[in-house]
Amino acid sequence: MALINCTECGKQVSDKAKKCPNCGHPSNLRMTTVRQTPVRETFVRQPQQQTQIIVNQQNSNGTGTAGFVFALFALFFSWTPVFGWILWFFGLLFSFIGLFKSPRGLAVVGFIISIIDLIILFALVAGVAALFAGIFA
Repeated sequence: MALINCTECGKQVSDKAKKCPNCGHPSNLRMTTVRQTPVRETFVRQPQQQTQIIVNQQNSNGTGTAGFVFALFALFFSWTPVFGWILWFFGLLFSFIGLFKSPRGLAVVGFIISIIDLIILFALVAGVAALFAGIFA
């Protein structure tokens, strides 16, 4: 079906109509055809979703963790004369260095355990010294 313009009123009329529905003018050869332009469908591009992966890098305090482990082992091996002392020294040293780095949670705990180890060490040494003083007196 094509549309044509009525020569009388200028309105668009179907080419199969016998007269113009607007003015009633009979359709004849003097009516001009109207080109229909095809309707173009336009698509609006939706913005695509972007996914961002954010990786939270958790910092670790390796020195403080090592100090905590050494202090914990020193607590269990504090009864051995030389081995316990060496573990205690490294636990105290690494925990103290780890106190100045972030995060310092295990470094603080390692330092406190090292102080407790030191108290146990003094108690053992004092006990052994009292025992030998009683034997040799």
